[in-house]
Amino acid sequence: MSDFRTPGNNRFMTNSLFYEESKTPSIEPVFTIRDEDRTENGVLYRSLYKLYMEMEDLTEYEFANAYLDGWQHWQKLVEAGFFQPFIQRWRTELELKIKARAMRSIVKEAATEGKHQYEANKYLVAKGWIDKTAEPSRRGRPSKQEVDRKLKEEMFLASDIEEDLKRIQANANDVQ
Repeated sequence: MSDFRTPGNNRFMTNSLFYEESKTPSIEPVFTIRDEDRTENGVLYRSLYKLYMEMEDLTEYEFANAYLDGWQHWQKLVEAGFFQPFIQRWRTELELKIKARAMRSIVKEAATEGKHQYEANKYLVAKGWIDKTAEPSRRGRPSKQEVDRKLKEEMFLASDIEEDLKRIQANANDVQ
């Protein structure tokens, strides 16, 4: 039996892995869900977030084997409802961390006289780091509410412009 399985029914620990989520006094949590390590009553709870970010394993396979009871255990944890918002944020942040490091390398290469300078500059000019699939897709005709809202905005701007024009004309007449 592993340290990551519950005594008795030998199931993978999920909530009980974390100090903040553990509701079973007989099971000692191993991690904290916080972004930093935590010490309570002289016991250090390592931040799983911190370990995840340090390992930089986009596949999560090596991470699961290094810090949990393997891939199946990681899958159980990822499927747990309480863990969903955490893992979504962690994955996004890890992707951005790795992307930022890659961008630094591309910017550095673009500034050199190296053989990849042209490609690096081309990538930067084309804004290659922007995820084209995340852009909103073009859709059909706007709804009546959207048209009304846009019309009201335009009318508001037109009235502001008209007031400005009257004020300018009044000032011009005063100057003459």
